[in-house]
Amino acid sequence: MTTLAGLAQNAAVFGNYLRPLSPDVMRPGDCQPGLGIWMLLVVGAVAALAGRSLAARLLWFPAALLALAVFRVPGLSDFFVAYFPRRLAEIASLPLDLRLMPVVAAFACVAGHIGLSCLPGERAWSQRAILAVVGLLAVWGMWEARKFVARGWTITTSRTQTAMFFRTENAVLDRYAYDLLPIPGYFSNGKTDGRLENRLLDAKRELLVGPDAVARRMEQAGAETLLLTTRIDPTAYAWLNIKPALILQPGEHRLLRFEFPDKIYHGYLILKSEHGYRDYIFPASGNVHAFGVGPDHSKVLSLWNSGETAETVNLMFQRIGTFGADSEFGDFGRVTLSHYDPMRSPVRIVSWIPYRAEVEMEKPGFLETPRVLLPGYVATVNGRPVKGQDSPQHLAMVPLASGRHIVELRFVGSTRLWTAWWLSAIAWAGLLGWSAWSKFQIPQLWQRQPGN
Repeated sequence: MTTLAGLAQNAAVFGNYLRPLSPDVMRPGDCQPGLGIWMLLVVGAVAALAGRSLAARLLWFPAALLALAVFRVPGLSDFFVAYFPRRLAEIASLPLDLRLMPVVAAFACVAGHIGLSCLPGERAWSQRAILAVVGLLAVWGMWEARKFVARGWTITTSRTQTAMFFRTENAVLDRYAYDLLPIPGYFSNGKTDGRLENRLLDAKRELLVGPDAVARRMEQAGAETLLLTTRIDPTAYAWLNIKPALILQPGEHRLLRFEFPDKIYHGYLILKSEHGYRDYIFPASGNVHAFGVGPDHSKVLSLWNSGETAETVNLMFQRIGTFGADSEFGDFGRVTLSHYDPMRSPVRIVSWIPYRAEVEMEKPGFLETPRVLLPGYVATVNGRPVKGQDSPQHLAMVPLASGRHIVELRFVGSTRLWTAWWLSAIAWAGLLGWSAWSKFQIPQLWQRQPGN
């Protein structure tokens, strides 16, 4: 249904595909290849119908099929899109034109090029005419494309802002990275710390150690508990300023374990400093076990400072709705702060690629890694191969006996992946070899002679 809705949306903007781009390139349909490539698609169609080249037909046919998912042909497009293979439908998702248009353009360019090259010699004038038209349209396309370049410059952040966004304590895994994978219940739309996303399960696959248990273990070495109070921002009543602020020294790593009272939390918890920014939507920042206020949600956040100066982290809560000057919220909750020491954690990450961790198990169970289980992962425990398993959250987990272990998870690829790799390599080698042979051989050795 999503792909069919995307197809209907494309039909509404069909006319924009054949018009000049809007000045700010914000109009639906502005993301399109341009008239030059549409012309090559037509050339490929003529060559395919003329039947002069098998290559032109083989390339234009998939271009035509994919074009049906971009341009709505009543009845035919709906039938084709409705019966997309499931994985293709997930990749296409919406909007269809943004996902499929680059592939259509690639097929159209190559099919059009082959179509031009296979025109009969006695029609050289028509080939020149088509090349002239395509060339003029290509120049027009480049002139139009300058609008994208201009818009890119206007929305590009500065190097300083970009460096801040990609500091390790700020960078967030984009949710679209998960669109084609099973999404675990721990998934959060806010920043998470991979060092806390390694969990220990018991023999029944029930949680033994997660972020909250790790935080409590760190608190045994010393902690402080703060009462978080709120005051309405006099300039915007929906905003609550939370006190006190938190101080992070250079290189410091702290865990925050929250305790929330029985209230309605509907809005965004924001943590902001000079070089840091995070937000978490409440009551749940993601799936059922993500950071949030519910009984099944994690209550732990991990904050650290990778810079060279101290950071003052201010907490704010932006409520969703309409509020007045008298809409006080009261205490936001309590937070217990502790220092994160990887040596005290039951799971210590040694490296991420390959994944290698030192694990301390009090009783037999499983290590649940943050890696989504994919074909091609191999696991070892203390250097011995073991079979990785699918956890209840569709993550790669490894069975472990009690005691201390070194676990390694390495991606080596699957038979299907390596078969595809070799087929591609052989195809490219054959193409390059044929091209070299055709270029350097004496023509008389391979051209057909009269009477032979």
